[in-house]
Amino acid sequence: MGGCAFDVDLQSGSYLSFGVVHTLNQTDVAAQNQESTSVFATLNHRITPKLTGSFHGLFQYSAYDSDYYDGRLTCSTSWI
Repeated sequence: MGGCAFDVDLQSGSYLSFGVVHTLNQTDVAAQNQESTSVFATLNHRITPKLTGSFHGLFQYSAYDSDYYDGRLTCSTSWI
């Protein structure tokens, strides 16, 4: 599994970072594994020389690897 990330300099003191990560997670549910894909972004903007604003976002989608649940509650999403 893996991912990638990018950083972009916007102007002096301001930048944008974003990327995606795909992982395999262990769970405590009957030897089931879970795959997760996350997309993230961070924006830092210098408003004045002494003040910087930030925005951070993360979206994650997860699903179990098998048909154990027979289509019942096999995925989850979250926003942070």
